[in-house]
Amino acid sequence: MIFQSTVMVTPTMIGIIIALIIFWVIAIGLAVWVYKDAKKRDMNAAV
Repeated sequence: MIFQSTVMVTPTMIGIIIALIIFWVIAIGLAVWVYKDAKKRDMNAAV
């Protein structure tokens, strides 16, 4: 019974971990893109 519940939980945990990794990759990617975009605008504003 305990083993069965562990087998049921593991795919869910893997799914949650994958979802978190995807979320962090998107969040970091957006942050870097916004930062680069802001730097570009500052350069244009300075000129």
